[in-house]
Amino acid sequence: MTASWRTAFHATPQVRQEQLRLHYRTLPVAAASSAAFGLIVALVLGPVAGQAAAWIWFACLMASLLARFGVYRAHGHTPVLHDVDARLWIRRYRRAGLVHGLVWASASLWLFPAQDLVYQMFLVFALAGLCVSALSGYSFDPKAAMALCGPVWLCILLRLLAPGSEAGIVIALMLILLMAYVMAIALPGYRAMRENVDLRAAQETQHAALARSHARLSQAET
Repeated sequence: MTASWRTAFHATPQVRQEQLRLHYRTLPVAAASSAAFGLIVALVLGPVAGQAAAWIWFACLMASLLARFGVYRAHGHTPVLHDVDARLWIRRYRRAGLVHGLVWASASLWLFPAQDLVYQMFLVFALAGLCVSALSGYSFDPKAAMALCGPVWLCILLRLLAPGSEAGIVIALMLILLMAYVMAIALPGYRAMRENVDLRAAQETQHAALARSHARLSQAET
C-alpha cells in the first residue's frame, strides 16, 4: 500500500520542473481570486460573526497571500539550474499554501455563525468551493493541493460534526462525497501530466542521441 502510494506521487526531475513552472504561472491568479473571495466572506459574515473577527481574519488572509506572493517574487528572480533547486522551490510553494490553507480553515472557528443556518450554509459552501478550486487548479501537484485544502476540509468537517445534529452529519457526508469525487477527477489529470512530461523527456533524449550518432557518422565520413 505504501509503495503504491509513493509510486502514484513519484515525480521525475522533468516533472518537478513542470510543476514548478505551473506553480509560478498559477499563483498570481489564484492569489487574486482568494483575496476577492475572502473579502466577500468577510463582508457577508461580518454582521453575524462580528466585524472585528471578520476583519482580523481577512487581515490574516492577506498576510498569508503576501507570504505566497513573496515566494513567487523570489522564485522569479532566482535561476533554477538543478533538480535540488526545483525541489526546494516546490517545498516553499507548498508550505506557503499550507499557511494559506490554515488561515482559511480558521474561518470555521472565528466566523462560523452557530445560531444561523443560512450563514452556516454560506460558509460551508464557500469553504467547499475553495477546496474544489484547489484540488482542480493544483491538480499538477496533488501534495500542494492537499496542503491548502486539507486543513480547510478537516476543520469544517469537525465543526459540522461537533454538535452531533442530523443536519450537520448529512452536510458533512455530502462534503466527503464531493471531495472524493473531485479527487477522483484530479488525480488522473496529474498522472496524465506526469506521463506526458516523461514521454516528452524520453523523446528529447532519443533525439539528442540520434543527433550525436549523426554527428559521429559525419565526422567518420570526412
